[in-house]
Amino acid sequence: MLGAVLVAILAVAAVPAFASGGERRVVGDCDHSQVRPMTIWISCNNPSFSFAQLRWSSFGGPSAGATGVMRLESCPASCSPDSVRDYPVALVFSHAKRCPDSDADYRLAEVAFSSRARPPGSAAKPTELVLFCPLTN
Repeated sequence: MLGAVLVAILAVAAVPAFASGGERRVVGDCDHSQVRPMTIWISCNNPSFSFAQLRWSSFGGPSAGATGVMRLESCPASCSPDSVRDYPVALVFSHAKRCPDSDADYRLAEVAFSSRARPPGSAAKPTELVLFCPLTN
């Protein structure tokens, strides 16, 4: 009897978490909001700019943190290994807003290069990058 009461109490306590719309997300593949994606494409019409190999330290709160690489490809559809450059980065995502697909997506990314290696012309200090909602609903 005590076990059944405990299960009922835990089930009622869990309802608000699911009713609130679930976890925050980020657009990973241009078309879908995702939770903890391994890759986030920044340039959808030309997949030459992305954050890849993401390892998340936090996700779902007012901000989310990850480390990975900024991947820049300086080639058309097929690339040689020499045309792809990876730069280690630390990322903080914030400013979640509801998108037309009803998910609350992080809309701002703060990018900090975690080594001296960075793209030519990039600032040594963190840079903010505005993110978008999914392109399809």
